Amino acid sequence: MYLVQGVLAAVIDRATTGLGRKVDVAMLDGQLAILEHAIALTTVTGTPPVPTGARHPSITPFETFHAADGLFVIAAGNDSLFAKLCGVLGLPLADDPRFASNPPERCYFCKGHLFQDLAAIAQEAGLRAVIYGATLDDLGDHRPGMRAAKEAGARAPLLEAQLTKEDVRTLSRQLDLPTWDKPAQACLASRFPYHATITAAALGRVEQAENLLRREFGLRQVRVRHHDTMARLEIELTDLPLLLDEETRRRVVAGLKALDYTYVTVDLEGFRSGSMNEVLA
Repeated sequence: MYLVQGVLAAVIDRATTGLGRKVDVAMLDGQLAILEHAIALTTVTGTPPVPTGARHPSITPFETFHAADGLFVIAAGNDSLFAKLCGVLGLPLADDPRFASNPPERCYFCKGHLFQDLAAIAQEAGLRAVIYGATLDDLGDHRPGMRAAKEAGARAPLLEAQLTKEDVRTLSRQLDLPTWDKPAQACLASRFPYHATITAAALGRVEQAENLLRREFGLRQVRVRHHDTMARLEIELTDLPLLLDEETRRRVVAGLKALDYTYVTVDLEGFRSGSMNEVLA
């Protein structure tokens, strides 16, 4: 990456001045540049850096997944690639007004595309079922995607076993799985109030904002709820004192305003899964 940046700088110099530039990228310098954010964070706040494993915080989805015949990666680094990925998978969500208009049944339309295509693939491959990761806790919230799963004949083994999210974490820890304490994640579309239009650009802003808060400030569990020009931050209550530090507060505000948010607020109720569903109660 740093070599490419050096080459681009040389090309720009050639175009603007007629002179080139020697490209000399040291491996040590590159490694320090990669680690500088974590070093600065630890030095200033005392917060240890958070491991990211095989993931890159600025690209979603980007992670190494295990399969029966090895490892694979699915990555969509920008809006154009995401649109192409949806097309390859047969998920035209970017063009589906039922998704973009963000009704309370949004997940039903999204999962409807997904489970129907997966069911067809499973049938062609001679597989008995498509499975997904719903747990007992999901029965207590608004989950229209589960209706789409049922209609497609998908099964939820964890739910069938009457396991809660905490049960899954406990069992994962007993099995020494590295993901036992992985922070809960949810579709970025869940950051928008119902009936607020979802666009690729707005999803990108939310993604960048949450990556910033995780990377620069070590917040593991964070949601940036997108209210047009206002970012409403949901973090763990135990992390609230971090944002009361004047320097940290200033940097958070500056970082989010750089992403075109006019107002930056903190939700005093803290992080809670599915908070946008509270208006449906």
